[in-house]
Amino acid sequence: MIIGLPAFLIIIYSGIKLNKDFEQLKDSEIETKSLLDEISISKDIIEDNLYEKNVLLEKLEIALNIRHKFFSIIAHDLRSPFTSLLGFSNYFVEDFEILAENEKKETAKIINDSINKLFDLINNLLIWAKSQFDNNNFNPQEVTLHNTIETVFNALNISAFKKKINLELNCTDDITVLADPNMLETIIRNLVSNAIKFTNENGAINVRVSDKNDFILIEVIDNGIGMSDYVAQNIFQLDKNVSRKGTSNESGTGLGLAICKEFIKIHGGNISVKSEVGKGTNISFTLPK
Repeated sequence: MIIGLPAFLIIIYSGIKLNKDFEQLKDSEIETKSLLDEISISKDIIEDNLYEKNVLLEKLEIALNIRHKFFSIIAHDLRSPFTSLLGFSNYFVEDFEILAENEKKETAKIINDSINKLFDLINNLLIWAKSQFDNNNFNPQEVTLHNTIETVFNALNISAFKKKINLELNCTDDITVLADPNMLETIIRNLVSNAIKFTNENGAINVRVSDKNDFILIEVIDNGIGMSDYVAQNIFQLDKNVSRKGTSNESGTGLGLAICKEFIKIHGGNISVKSEVGKGTNISFTLPK
């Protein structure tokens, strides 16, 4: 069958138009795919921004909780020993002449205890504040651990003696670490002081140092009252209220342990705790050689 010219032209035109429509459809499909890709990218960006926003909000909430705890320490724990100190010192001054000798000694002891608590608290507050605002106070150098721990023991001997607690040191003279001397002393003093607080009379505290090839492990081990799993999991968190009374009714804020964790982190080490109620506690941390 012979196709007439008009019909042939119509077929040619239809083919050309169909081809153009197909090309337009392909272009439209490409544009649609590109648009979908852009939408997907925008969605990912939005999700990332939301995630970052949520992370920032969580960090802000933690920071606000820590600030609240910090000011609570200043408002309550700092005011309380001051109130006690003022009350007993006034009583001591006003009634000094009529007080019996044993009453004078007892009152002087209470005043002395209040001053010691104030000193420890203010010292920790100052250390904490300095760590938050001074980014240039980390000066690592080679430190002999035995000497540092002996210095801490000498400073805490009176506290240990009052509770008849034996301080033991297992560390050779040749073990050194790369550490900031002031920070390291603060870490060990806080950990040993904390162990004294939660150890009963006639107890023992052992600071044990061992070489683990890539790092040095320092353990502060006591046979005190121990702690629950909840306290152990939150003991280094300033925003968690896990402070407890010591075996001689010593008060605490948890600030010292929070400082320990932060200083150890600055050194690139880790801190952990193993404890069982009634069976003592082992708080250990690592430092680079």
